[in-house]
Amino acid sequence: MPGLDGTGRLFEPALRHLGPRCTVVRYPTTARTIDEHLAAVTLPDEPFVLVAESFSGPLAISLAAKQPAQLRALVLIATFARVPHSGLVGAMAKVPWTMGMAPRGVTRRVLLGPNCDEALGRLLADTLSSVPSATIGARLRLLASLDLRAAQVQVPVLVIEAARDLLVPQSATRALAADLRAELVIIDGPHLVLQRSPGAVASAIDTFLERLRQRDDRTRSAPQR
Repeated sequence: MPGLDGTGRLFEPALRHLGPRCTVVRYPTTARTIDEHLAAVTLPDEPFVLVAESFSGPLAISLAAKQPAQLRALVLIATFARVPHSGLVGAMAKVPWTMGMAPRGVTRRVLLGPNCDEALGRLLADTLSSVPSATIGARLRLLASLDLRAAQVQVPVLVIEAARDLLVPQSATRALAADLRAELVIIDGPHLVLQRSPGAVASAIDTFLERLRQRDDRTRSAPQR
């Protein structure tokens, strides 16, 4: 589940690390409510893990709280249950703008950090400039209205914190992990840590899922009383 752009294009560099069975969610630009965004999520008929970054964090929490039958785990990357500085985000939503309006160097440094690969920088710029202003405003308004801190998620949760995140403060990810009784992993990187460090993120997810598999195996093999 993608960030604020909603296109899923920024997952392209990470897919070879995450595995061939990944399905990328893409939100329609006309989606305005949480239900309209979640309508774009097609749940498989086999066991699956839900992975969400940034903007999609609260949406994924809301979906997981509905207890989909085949959901086995939730992975939340550089995100929150309630957007930090919601008042500021709400004010930003009232200003006509596009994600490509800021100087590209500033946007790239904030989201991808210094010394990022040129191809990744171009992908970011092209993706952000393709998103309509009205869509971004609607998503910011949606974020400002959401508060999933009281949501009850029954499956195991992994929260990945980007150590050099300039958008989501450490306090937000730590609170998210505490509220969901989640495992917390900190990876050195900027807000788009999945894009800058896909191998490290994929490794953290694999380790988390392997631990869950081992736990389930022990549970199945334990003698019944």
